[in-house]
Amino acid sequence: MTEPEFTPGPWKRKDNFVYSPMSDEDDTLFVSIAVACTGIAPAIVNANLIAAAPDMYEALETIERVAGIGMMEDDPARVKARDALRKARGEE
Repeated sequence: MTEPEFTPGPWKRKDNFVYSPMSDEDDTLFVSIAVACTGIAPAIVNANLIAAAPDMYEALETIERVAGIGMMEDDPARVKARDALRKARGEE
């Protein structure tokens, strides 16, 4: 498995921007992503999804690791989790 190269979480959303703060105690901007869409409402919804991405990645890694104990390798949930992790790592 390839080690991810993305900026680790937590990421936060403010309006239609997603950013990674320097630390949990300091909200100083480290990395910022502007989410552009037609209208502010879709941009905010997309920014929420982007901000949750590191947490979802970690959750999928945990599910895939733990699922290996009692689930078949070709279980549809495991296949989807592995596919999503590969996509996040840029492997597909």
